[in-house]
Amino acid sequence: MEVCPVCGNEVAIDAATCPFCGATVCRETGNGKKLAPLSRTVNLKQGLPVVDVALQRMNGELALAEALGIRVLIFIHGYGSSGKGGRIRDECRKVLDEMVHHRRLRAVIAGEELHRRTGAGKMLLRRFPRLAEDCATVFNNPGVTVAVL
Repeated sequence: MEVCPVCGNEVAIDAATCPFCGATVCRETGNGKKLAPLSRTVNLKQGLPVVDVALQRMNGELALAEALGIRVLIFIHGYGSSGKGGRIRDECRKVLDEMVHHRRLRAVIAGEELHRRTGAGKMLLRRFPRLAEDCATVFNNPGVTVAVL
């Protein structure tokens, strides 16, 4: 058994996705070798953290993804209880945009700007076709942000 990197539940070694949260656990080459997962979903709002804690978690996940060779991180930060966008969402996007500016990330795509057939979503799926199933709930969702490493 392996541990799901997203939810922490035990997953069968040969499983490609976690049966609990649906995250991609591993992908295999033609000769059976396991490679790093293509994407990882991170719930930054879990436990209702303050902004600083959520940003620390985000930075830790970015470092881990870089070390593991994960190419796409999907951050769930929520949209805020007021319906106008939350502080975690705003601060995460601000930090991620700075990382793109300093070339630490290749791209950052806001969930509400992510559509399957147009713009950034179409380009993301063209580059990473397997994300179509991993990102089913991400498209047109203002409570998430996608970071491409």
